[in-house]
Amino acid sequence: MSTKQLRVRGDPNVDAIPWVDAGVVAGVIGGATVALLFLVFDVLAGRPLWTPYWLGSSVILGRAPSAGSAIDPVLVLGYTVIHGGVFVAVGMTAAFELLTGAKLPGRARGTRAIVLAALLFACFEGLFLGIATLAAPNALAVLGGLRVGAANALAAAAMAAYLGHRAPAD
Repeated sequence: MSTKQLRVRGDPNVDAIPWVDAGVVAGVIGGATVALLFLVFDVLAGRPLWTPYWLGSSVILGRAPSAGSAIDPVLVLGYTVIHGGVFVAVGMTAAFELLTGAKLPGRARGTRAIVLAALLFACFEGLFLGIATLAAPNALAVLGGLRVGAANALAAAAMAAYLGHRAPAD
């Protein structure tokens, strides 16, 4: 490959792929929203980082930790990477669809953002239930279905607001 064939980020002669950047940012926004909300829940319960530790142990090791076990930062980090990757993948998929021509119902940006938020929420709930069924069957009981739903709804709304702002106007 010659030097002229290399595609260098920031090169004005290279066509931009706006959905990639938008999708990564949207995914980080969504993942951070969920992580911060559960961090607040964990701190209020007097056990900071318990949720990512519990999920990391369940998903990575295949077993839930005992209630009094010490938080393992490696499992927290490992689960955080998995969690972030899932949100970035969903964010990139949504950004691709939205920014490359998908037409969501409604003419107003607000209406499209609501539709996108509902679709993202359904996606997050389905992913959580599917992964939890396979890797952590009692996740809803441990984490609380209402908490999971609220976190997914907030993440979906935050991501939809960001992506809706990035979408071209009709």
